[in-house]
Amino acid sequence: MQANAYKAKYKANPFVYSFDLQGYGSMQLMGDRVIALAGFSEKIFDFMVTAETDPNAMLNRINQMVL
Repeated sequence: MQANAYKAKYKANPFVYSFDLQGYGSMQLMGDRVIALAGFSEKIFDFMVTAETDPNAMLNRINQMVL
């Protein structure tokens, strides 16, 4: 796979962000360092920092909401 060759060559393990701009819920890529997001706004950049440190950040944020 091309991604594995890149990771080996550059000794890197980058995060990959996949933006689903229409919100269909389909994913192009799968993996533990792939973060799938629907929609887009300037707030997404704040969330990207959080998602890299806590993979469950969005779920935790939802669970903190009081209905």
